[in-house]
Amino acid sequence: ELALPSDLFVKILTTNDNVDVSASGVLNWNGKKFLPCTANDEIKGVIDVAETDNKQLKIQGWVIDLIKIKPAEDLIVFINGQAKVWSTPNILRPDIVKGFNNQEYLKSGFKFKIQLSSIGYDTGAEIKDVQVYGLSSGRYTLLTAFKN
Repeated sequence: ELALPSDLFVKILTTNDNVDVSASGVLNWNGKKFLPCTANDEIKGVIDVAETDNKQLKIQGWVIDLIKIKPAEDLIVFINGQAKVWSTPNILRPDIVKGFNNQEYLKSGFKFKIQLSSIGYDTGAEIKDVQVYGLSSGRYTLLTAFKN
């Protein structure tokens, strides 16, 4: 199977994309509402790599929808509290297929590098908080949060 370049599946979000998480926990994105998962086993994922230097942010991992038995549909990355990046899983992850014993999870991986300047951060800007949300079938979960 031919793998497509991962940067085809990444979009820099702008204020026109209207992404926020309400005080009640509903994630709103361009008029669609996503409710938080109520159980640990609805959407599952792990961030294998989350690094930043003075020029770029690199995030890599996997995310699956255990109810629909497929890769999750979308990822949204919040940086310092603002939605900055959208992506979708498309990287082959045979380890996840093996771990969950299901071929449907093969394209559950994601990997991208974002130039900090492309999301409004100058070289050397401090990235204090990165949160990655996995979205699928009207639900979402926080995959990880890390602080520098």
